[in-house]
Amino acid sequence: MRFCIQGIESAIEVLPGRPFVLAIDNKTLYSRVVQSLFSEEGECATEPYTCWSCDGKSIKPKGAAIVIPSPFCLPWDCRDISGGLYARIEALIMEDEGLRSEVETRARDLRVILQRAALSLRGDYEFKSEWDAKKYLKAFSFGYDADMHQSLFDSLISFFGAVEDACLEKPLVFVNFQSYFDGEKMRELFSRLLQSNMKVLFLECNWPFARVGDERILQIDQHFLEIER
Repeated sequence: MRFCIQGIESAIEVLPGRPFVLAIDNKTLYSRVVQSLFSEEGECATEPYTCWSCDGKSIKPKGAAIVIPSPFCLPWDCRDISGGLYARIEALIMEDEGLRSEVETRARDLRVILQRAALSLRGDYEFKSEWDAKKYLKAFSFGYDADMHQSLFDSLISFFGAVEDACLEKPLVFVNFQSYFDGEKMRELFSRLLQSNMKVLFLECNWPFARVGDERILQIDQHFLEIER
């Protein structure tokens, strides 16, 4: 996916397994860009921008990316992530004949038990749809069991795992994450991202770290000069 931001000449191309760091030294421009991506208003935003697919098709800005303001606010319950997880589990069930047969048997047993309970009612009742894995998972709020006591770094690594499990197509946009981690931890995070298929954009007000691998780093200095590092 590609972001084209009015105040920035270079296109921000976020590719799977290749994180993009946009480091803006000018705080006014930085705040305008962050505010605009949060707003999801595209060309009507404070700093107008457009979104494009890799094959050049325009993408509506609303819901095009998942913007994360802080590693303390990871969107564990994001609909895109939970929906992807449900679809992944359904696919795993369908691929395994033994597992699918067992699930269908248990589903029939549950229907029989519930219909037996309804026999004491005056009306006639029945199930009007077949058992559906995604609806079942959603009904019982199936989701990642996040450990709220683990370190911030470990929580972020766990979140990356959940995003990969969900096969998320949308890019993640992290805001000012370098404030929370030292160089060693940032290198670990980037090594993890470079081994994944995740699309990740980091919006930073500065970037003091050296390159880890194949990530892209675009720095915009106080005078709006664009430097690719």
